[in-house]
Amino acid sequence: MKRNHLIKNIGGVLLLNLLTINLFGSLSYAEIKTPNIYFKIGQYSYFIDNSEKKMDSQALVHNGRTMVPMKYVAEAFGGEVKWDSTTKTATIVFKDKTLIIPVEQSKIYINEDKIEMDTKPLLVEGRTMLPVAYIAKALDLETKWDKNTQIVEITKSNQNLVVDDEEEVIVETPKSAGPATQVVAKQETPAKAGVKVVYAAKLTELNHGSRYSLTEKPGYNKIETKYGYHTYGANTQAEYDKVMKKVESAKSTMEQKTKNNGGWTGGKVVLEYQKGTLSASKKAEIEKTLHPDVLKADIKTVEKVVMAKSLVRDLVASSVQTISDKSISEESAAAYMFYGQGDCNASAYMMQVAFDSYGFNTRISYSTTHAWTEYEVNGKWYSAENLAKAGGETYAVKGQYRGVVIMPTNSLKPNH
Repeated sequence: MKRNHLIKNIGGVLLLNLLTINLFGSLSYAEIKTPNIYFKIGQYSYFIDNSEKKMDSQALVHNGRTMVPMKYVAEAFGGEVKWDSTTKTATIVFKDKTLIIPVEQSKIYINEDKIEMDTKPLLVEGRTMLPVAYIAKALDLETKWDKNTQIVEITKSNQNLVVDDEEEVIVETPKSAGPATQVVAKQETPAKAGVKVVYAAKLTELNHGSRYSLTEKPGYNKIETKYGYHTYGANTQAEYDKVMKKVESAKSTMEQKTKNNGGWTGGKVVLEYQKGTLSASKKAEIEKTLHPDVLKADIKTVEKVVMAKSLVRDLVASSVQTISDKSISEESAAAYMFYGQGDCNASAYMMQVAFDSYGFNTRISYSTTHAWTEYEVNGKWYSAENLAKAGGETYAVKGQYRGVVIMPTNSLKPNH
């Protein structure tokens, strides 16, 4: 059924309010928290999480690379730094790694492995400055660059992997904004091979699950996708890229606001639920926001569910507008995200991209009157529209369930 309106209350305003009240706040489970470090270009201070620290050197840009004083980065993550003034060599001992940095050479050594760099380390004000890209490589860190604030964020990687050159994304500030600053960060795709290519026919009301081809066909547009074969109803690569750009921007803004407010406190409530220490009324209230089986999953998964649902709210267009781009279907995620227009198919696509961006395996199911997104946790499917409900046939009106129309993210084929 078609309806043109904003879905500010997707899944119900009550649901989102309960999520905010019960499952948001500061990170209260220390075992999964690692420090985030922030360097601002040109400043003699930096931050470890929300604590400001002084330093005797400053982050800077040199030969198109963002250089930071490695001492402060290494020590924040538990590394020990040594300096040999005779050989002008810095050494960092970090867990099972030894990083050797000859200042006058464009290479560094990690244990016995040599890494060639495209610039030499610098000695500035008595401190060894190293490109943030290679600190990330050497110490299994991830980096993010905010070109507007000129701030580099460094955090511990979720996986102990050394990034190779093909897995790096170089983010460069526009020349009009000043010196070109390049910072290397990991791709958000699950793996290098995660980008897929699919050919899509123009979206109509009836071809959602059958419009794709893995080979080129007349009238089909090639679309490179980040999460499985999911296009979110896009008809062109430009439309898909526009959707992904808004998702990444909204996600970054939302996560930064959460961090600025002290992080996510929902973990404490979830732990109490899992331990059985909540009162009966509180337990019942929490189960109105998330399915009981999801609440029993690991806390990081629960947090990602909450964040994904909140991202949906932030993706909706701020006002209803006429769809000026005639290449965009009102059945697509773009219709909801940029024009406030669309039907249940459009809202399902928008929810799907939000949950895909948090690493979930997702699919879209449908009945005779409705379509909705589902996400997978521990081998079972749950509704992204109403987080308190399971997915599949149990979510549909009795007797109306038709099946899966958009295949799961991890599917080997794009069509049903």
